[in-house]
Amino acid sequence: MKKAAHNKLKNTPWGRALESLREETGLTRADVSRRTGVLKDQYYRACKGKFGPSVMVVDRWLHGLGYTWDDWAQAFEGEVDRKLATPKREPRRAR
Repeated sequence: MKKAAHNKLKNTPWGRALESLREETGLTRADVSRRTGVLKDQYYRACKGKFGPSVMVVDRWLHGLGYTWDDWAQAFEGEVDRKLATPKREPRRAR
C-alpha cells in the first residue's frame, strides 16, 4: 500500500513548481545546495519525484531561494493547471 501511495506522489508536479522557482532566481542546483546545506543530489532527485523530502527540507529550499510557501503554492497551482490543459492524444482506432 505504501509503495502505491509513493508512486502517486511521483506523478505530482510539485517538484516542477520548485524547479520553476529556482529557475526564476537564476540559481543553479549547486547554489541551492550551498545556501541550504542540503545535498544537490537530494534536490535533483526530489524535483524528479525519486525522493520524498520532509517538510523541513522543502522549507529550507524555499527559504534558500527567497520564496515562501505561498509562492510555492502558486507555482504548484500553475503546474497543475498546465498539466490539466495539456491535450491528451486520442487512442488509435482499430482497423
